[in-house]
Amino acid sequence: MRSIFLKLIMASFALMAIPAISAAQTSEPVNVYLMSRLLNFTKGQAVSLNFTNVDRVTRNAKLYFLDVNGNTLKTASARVLPGQTVALSFSFTEVTRTSQTRVGVRGVVVISDPPGEVEPPEPDLSLANLEIYDVQTSKTTFGLLLPAVRNLNVFFPTDQ
Repeated sequence: MRSIFLKLIMASFALMAIPAISAAQTSEPVNVYLMSRLLNFTKGQAVSLNFTNVDRVTRNAKLYFLDVNGNTLKTASARVLPGQTVALSFSFTEVTRTSQTRVGVRGVVVISDPPGEVEPPEPDLSLANLEIYDVQTSKTTFGLLLPAVRNLNVFFPTDQ
């Protein structure tokens, strides 16, 4: 009888220790992705990818322009303070294949936690847009808001 009682006590201690052990383990941070569909632009135009941090904490943001095959055309990263906006522009003159009259690009913003942050970034507090504009007049010809995705199964080439 005494051995069964000791086994029950040991089992209960083990069960109580499991939540403490799992809480001590660090979980993999989940990035928020703001992604556009493919947009085409042509000579005399440029594309601007903009991100505004409307969260109350500083966030790390990486901005990418990708081609139709998912290859990175241009990238920039920034530590974005609350209320601050960062932008990355890509003009038709930066395209290495000059034989094309039209180029398709996708804009992607990846938001992650700065080191030491406890709260992961919220998709609802992440605003980004992509716009195509005329280089000479700076007039926007097309604008697109980027939807936010937080999912571990998102395919993104630089995460591989």
